[in-house]
Amino acid sequence: MWGTVRSDSISILKLRGVTQVTNRKTISASEPIPKSVGIAINGQRGEALCRVLSRRNDYKISWSVSPKSTENQYIRGFSSEIGIIIDNVLGSADLKLLGSNLSKVDYLICSGFPYKIPVQILETASVIAINCHGGPLPSYRGGSPVMWQIINNEKFIGLTIHELTSEFDQGDILMERSLPNIGYLDIREVQLLVNRSFEEMLSSFFENPKSYIDSKKPQSIENARYWHQRNESDGLIDWRRFTAEDVNHFVRALSSPYPGGYNYLSDGETLRIWKVEVDSVPVLGVPGRVVVLSDGLHVVASGNSSVKLIRLDCNRRLKQGDFLNSERRLP
Repeated sequence: MWGTVRSDSISILKLRGVTQVTNRKTISASEPIPKSVGIAINGQRGEALCRVLSRRNDYKISWSVSPKSTENQYIRGFSSEIGIIIDNVLGSADLKLLGSNLSKVDYLICSGFPYKIPVQILETASVIAINCHGGPLPSYRGGSPVMWQIINNEKFIGLTIHELTSEFDQGDILMERSLPNIGYLDIREVQLLVNRSFEEMLSSFFENPKSYIDSKKPQSIENARYWHQRNESDGLIDWRRFTAEDVNHFVRALSSPYPGGYNYLSDGETLRIWKVEVDSVPVLGVPGRVVVLSDGLHVVASGNSSVKLIRLDCNRRLKQGDFLNSERRLP
């Protein structure tokens, strides 16, 4: 399941004790003591936070928590390059038990971390604990917010930096931003823009955190919605229900690095769809039917619409009359 972190896959990086996080930048005696920061990071959003902190002498990473994953291998290499040495230690303890092992810090910043931060760790922050959430709040609380916004064809992709509390995604809002939801960008391209924006937002926050903390605002109860974390089984394309536009947004949201949208062929083979284009002149008929034209493969969708298949994975060549099923039917 995407975004799921097992409790025995948590890496703890601490300033003192068996692990160490140091910053190679030197601080003169005349400079004020840096403010301490604890970070919970993962993926490219975690990289964005590392880049911001690497450019500052007035903040020092005291410890970091990250899931054991391929993405975090990149974070560790990136951190070494920018002067933050991270010695990784794998722990099997539940994340909830780790709070007592982490030192007190001024700020706790969660950036891309796919696991709810327990109260024991929230309490390590003496000033504030904040999270970079890839959706507007309160309407996109929960998991996979960027993906859901693309699927729902929102006009804008909303981003929020909010206070972390014991209640999931319910903390006060410190910063908000929105990006145009451009209809031809896939999830990887959108996430690059999202994480670049979070880097800019975090840079602004660290310039003057007090101003953002003093002006934070509570979330409205109206329009509050929770969205579940998506997993691979949610990628099934329902051609009888989806219009061509729906299919396009759905496929954009599920493309690489995610498993893509999929269907089953009549022989039980699975077909993965990575990119489509909405037909300006629709091919009509039974939704799910494959039609071969001179310019390529087309699939009939609902609502008198169709798409052209641009990129797909299949163990055999699609032919005229094939049908993309929403259920596996073994021959």
